[in-house]
Amino acid sequence: MNKFMNNINHNLNLARNSPTRFSVVNQLRGRVAVISLGEVNVEIVVLLSGQETLVATVGLSAFESMNLQLNSRVIVLVKENSILISNPESCSLLSTRNTLAGTVIDIKYGLINNEIALQTDSGIKLLASISHEELSEFDCKMGDQVCANFKANDVILVTSNTNI
Repeated sequence: MNKFMNNINHNLNLARNSPTRFSVVNQLRGRVAVISLGEVNVEIVVLLSGQETLVATVGLSAFESMNLQLNSRVIVLVKENSILISNPESCSLLSTRNTLAGTVIDIKYGLINNEIALQTDSGIKLLASISHEELSEFDCKMGDQVCANFKANDVILVTSNTNI
């Protein structure tokens, strides 16, 4: 768990040292691998450092203002409450565009919600928020294999002219 928190603190420190800050724990670094232009939206595939890919759907006007190109560096933001945790057998049954498989490395119990921390085989770490009732029904525990699932519309991309 200390390594997970160190990673979170590292990401937060990077955010503090940049001109912009975000109130999102899940900040993943990657590069734009594919850009698919539509009439209204743009689908952007981001290659993460662990070689996993994520898909983001961005409005056309937002895409144009971001000046994204192939191989542009981006930070991927995914809010904790946008992540749906499932068992591996259920991942392919969901209509979410993004799924990262991993191992539960920590569970924190809060007054209102709980937090599940998972880590992929390549070292990517995510934090998901889950209610007490959901956690009880899901019967998730440390060491379990799970999937973090989230929609392409829930992925926020951040780019900058500075070195990300």
